[in-house]
Amino acid sequence: ANLALTTKGTLSRTGYTFGGWNTLATGLGTNYLESASYKPTASIILYAKWTAGTFAVTFNANGGAGTQMTNLSITAGTGIALTANTYTRAGYTFGGWATTATGTTALTTLTPTANQTLHAIWTPRAFNIVFNGNTSTSGSMINLSMTSGVAKALTANAYLKTGFSFQGWNTASNGSGISYVDTQTVTLFSDTSTVTFFAQWAPRLPATPTISATAGNETATVTI
Repeated sequence: ANLALTTKGTLSRTGYTFGGWNTLATGLGTNYLESASYKPTASIILYAKWTAGTFAVTFNANGGAGTQMTNLSITAGTGIALTANTYTRAGYTFGGWATTATGTTALTTLTPTANQTLHAIWTPRAFNIVFNGNTSTSGSMINLSMTSGVAKALTANAYLKTGFSFQGWNTASNGSGISYVDTQTVTLFSDTSTVTFFAQWAPRLPATPTISATAGNETATVTI
C-alpha cells in the first residue's frame, strides 16, 4: 500500500530550507517530496534534505566616506573572505567590521543565517597641536595632545612680540587658514601626527596724545 510521507514537522536547520526527503544522508540518493506518496518494499531510513540559503552581506560606512561597497553573497555553511574595506574617515583608522553600528570588537569569522549588515569600526587618531610663535620675540609653548573627535581647550598663548598684540591662532602662518581664539575649545580631526597653529599678530597703535599747557607759558606738555 502507498503511504503518504510525513511532513518535516518541527524539524529546522538555521540558514537552510527543507527540501524533502532522500534515501541517503548525503542527499545524493532518491528524492521524495514532503507528503509524497511512497510504496515501501522494505525497511528504509529517509533523511531530511536541506538546501543552503544564500545571503547578502552589506557594508555600512558608519560615518565614513567613499563609494558604496558591493554587497557580498554568502551561502550558508560555506566560508568566504570579506571584501577589503574601501571606506575612509578623516581623523580615524579602520578597525574592522562589527554587526552593530556601536560595535567595537572586529569580527574574525562570519556565518550569516540571514541577510547581514556589517558596520565599519573607526578608531580615532591621536595627534599633537604644535604652537608656532610666528615671528614672536619671546615665549615658548609645549605641544597639546589631541584625539580626533574629542573636544579640548587650546593652551593659553605664552608668546610675545614687541610692538604687537596677539590676535589668536591660525592654521596658516599668513592668516589665510582657519582661525581660533585664545583658549578656544576645539574638536579637531587629523590624519597626520601634528597640526601647527601659528600665532597671529597686529601692530600696536600709538596712544592718543594729550596736551596740557599753563596760561601764559610758551611751552606745553605732550603726554602719550
